[in-house]
Amino acid sequence: MLSRNGTSSLRKTRKRTSIQISFTMLLYLGLWFVLVDSDVTSWLFGLAAAVTATVIHFKIQLSGPGGAALSSRVTAFVRFSLFFLLQSLKGGIDTARLAYRRHPCDEECLLRYQTKLKSEQANFFFVQMISLMPGTLGVQLTNNNVLIHALSSEASNIAVLQRGEDVVAALFTRQ
Repeated sequence: MLSRNGTSSLRKTRKRTSIQISFTMLLYLGLWFVLVDSDVTSWLFGLAAAVTATVIHFKIQLSGPGGAALSSRVTAFVRFSLFFLLQSLKGGIDTARLAYRRHPCDEECLLRYQTKLKSEQANFFFVQMISLMPGTLGVQLTNNNVLIHALSSEASNIAVLQRGEDVVAALFTRQ
């Protein structure tokens, strides 16, 4: 199919796609460079890893409607992983700080939290996630009501629980 100026729209699409592929490949190579602390001996493996990551990236992204659903699930998983890692780090620091206090558990509390999660599996996953994060423990789950034990007021922060619930909801949402 030719456009007004006689160039093929397919050629423009290929050019745009090759630029996207090149940029993505450079992004993955840059990430590899940072991860290996610029160790030149690992570049062969890094090149293979970057090529593989780029192929997977575009397979997921360009595979049509099913790929879009898979892509959103991958995005939800990455978002969950980042949330969980950040909260675990914060919770670990808070728990270590509590361990060195003269009276470590002055602030401990029980908190009732009602989720808006739609499935029993999502609620169960949410409670398990809370229990794996330092300083908190999911004590009881009844329907959408969760009883949470927290070692400090920082660990029982409602905004953090709501963000965690949003991340879990994204994981369990059907596209």
